[in-house]
Amino acid sequence: MAVLLWQAFLSDANGDFEITLPAENDLTIYFRRPGYREVVYANVRITSNVITYLRAVLQINEGLSGTGNVTGIIYDAVTGQRVPSLSMKLREGMNTTTGTVIREATTSSQGSFSFTGVGVGNYTAEVSGTGYNTLYLNLISLGSISVGNQNGVIAPLNDDSKYRAVLSWGATPSDLDLHLTGPLASGDRFHTYYANRTPVGSNSRLDVDVVTGFGPETITLTETIAGVLSLFRTQL
Repeated sequence: MAVLLWQAFLSDANGDFEITLPAENDLTIYFRRPGYREVVYANVRITSNVITYLRAVLQINEGLSGTGNVTGIIYDAVTGQRVPSLSMKLREGMNTTTGTVIREATTSSQGSFSFTGVGVGNYTAEVSGTGYNTLYLNLISLGSISVGNQNGVIAPLNDDSKYRAVLSWGATPSDLDLHLTGPLASGDRFHTYYANRTPVGSNSRLDVDVVTGFGPETITLTETIAGVLSLFRTQL
């Protein structure tokens, strides 16, 4: 049975918000602000007694118009290599997994993609290919302003991860580093990072270490770990 929920909320001065909702699948959240385009965030899953974090919502000024180009690169989550020949389907809205496809593309031999003539707004690209799980990548178009480096990370089908943290950034700084610490059975704590990529007994690993900008750097957990884990990044 379909359930209709309607609950208004406000973000704080920093753009953060927290809202309590009953457990439900496939909720849609509408983000509205005077002077900005509405953002539709689809397929939100609420689980009992679990905090659900949404991806950052980028709201676009209503004054922007026209069409532009959306470009990026798709990387393998485990190897960090660029992935060619992936199929990409573009839909309107954030986290949109079904519905009308407005553009299609294929990643190049270097893993890059480009959607041209895209109107101002928020979009979702469905990315798929042989040997990979399907990725849903949120993208943004600012009309006449071309927006590049909208990169994504796709996981192979034989991926053994329970959880994966992905760090992406821009051209500068050239080197950011992802760190994970957590408890060991001995009572000590492990530290997964560039100098200790696979700590013994941690069920974790640093898959990719990037020192030339953009990322992605990825840390994978292959088993659930009981206790407090800390994830952070540093700049050399």
